[in-house]
This record gives sequence, structure tokens and C-alpha cells, in this order.
Amino acid sequence: MKKVSLLLFSIIILMVGCSNKLTTYKEINYKKLNEMFANKEDFILYVGSSECPKCALYTMALKRVIKKYQVEVYYIDIYKLNVEEQDELADKFNLDGVPMTLFIVDGEEKTPSNRIRGNQTYDKIVASFKKNNYIK
Repeated sequence: MKKVSLLLFSIIILMVGCSNKLTTYKEINYKKLNEMFANKEDFILYVGSSECPKCALYTMALKRVIKKYQVEVYYIDIYKLNVEEQDELADKFNLDGVPMTLFIVDGEEKTPSNRIRGNQTYDKIVASFKKNNYIK
């Protein structure tokens, strides 16, 4: 019985230790996104859609970057937003398509030219994250 308890305890500790590693982006809703802007946070925002084939391809490469470099990325699915929210987001950032990754500093996008537009390769994502100081 003692061995079983020790084994279960070890498995739980192992699972808790492994669960802290980032393996994917964190999906957020529009309300949370606006809170992050209002709090003047620094973050990477991936704007995509569950209905977008190019987003699916981009997501595979992005998840590899997140997992390897342990970079925190927030994701908002425009398909899950209502029309008003979609329009507000598009107007705020002059979005012209998805996938799009934005680098937010102090609650705003300081350098729109640093965006990642469209489906990009793993290497291009890494280079862009480095350029924006999210990867050393």
C-alpha cells in the first residue's frame, strides 16, 4: 500500500511539474483583450480564425515556436467575435486578413511594420519574435 501511495504521489508531482511548460497559445475573449490593453500590458497577440485554412497551417509552426522557446502568446478567434467586436478589432489595428500576429507594448502596437502577416514559416516566426525581443 505504501508503494502504491508513493507511486501515485510521484506521478502527481511529475504531472504538475510538466504542466507548467507552454505548448500552445492562450485563447482569450474580447473582454479579456480589452482588459490587457487597458492595463497597458506587453504581449504577443495572434489574431486568427478556426475557419481559416492558412491559420491552421500557421498555428502548427507557431505552436512549435511556443513550445521550444516557451513564449507566451495570446490568441483571439475572430470567428467567435460578434460583428461589432470584429469591426472594432479590425479598425483598431487596421487588420486586412488573418492570420496576423501583433506585438503589443504598453497596451498598444508601437510598430505595425513588425507584424507577422499571413502563413509564415517556423524560421520567419522565430526571426520576428527575436526582432521584437521575445526570444533572445
